[in-house]
Amino acid sequence: MATMNVSLPDDLKSFVDSQVNHGNYGSTSEYIRDLIRHDYDRRQLRDALLDGARSPITTEADTAYFESLRDLHPDEVGGRREASGTSSVLTAGVLEEVHLQSAGGQARAPARHSREQ
Repeated sequence: MATMNVSLPDDLKSFVDSQVNHGNYGSTSEYIRDLIRHDYDRRQLRDALLDGARSPITTEADTAYFESLRDLHPDEVGGRREASGTSSVLTAGVLEEVHLQSAGGQARAPARHSREQ
């Protein structure tokens, strides 16, 4: 494993030390690695969302569309709620950015993208 030295202002070093001292992390290195992993995951998700938003719209997402998504993984679907605005659906490793239209409660879904992309 490679070593890296990082300079921090006193207040940030105190914060990192407090995270370790309160038992949230075993060491400063573990805390920094966790921050980097979270940032990496966030960037991967952001890229997948942007790819989905840029993709062509391939299907109308009406009530039947959402029911078919629920039928794919009934154990993973929580309570139902009315959709409005923009929503992300994550099922079976597929991330779909769903753009809802205000007219008639219909939505348009872009092409599916694998999370691994």
